[in-house]
Amino acid sequence: MTPLYVKSLDLPSKLDIVQIPDLFMPQAIYGDIHTVIQKAFIPGTSSKEILADLDTLYAR
Repeated sequence: MTPLYVKSLDLPSKLDIVQIPDLFMPQAIYGDIHTVIQKAFIPGTSSKEILADLDTLYAR
């Protein structure tokens, strides 16, 4: 398991998690967001890479 994934397991005890419905996701990124999310759990993927990928998606 990646360190990011392990740390994410503790988040529910530290904050309230809000589900973001698909309605709040721009249609232009809907298909590609899953690729970014999957990449986030690949060992060696840094938080900087994840944020850069998300920024690229939302800049469309």
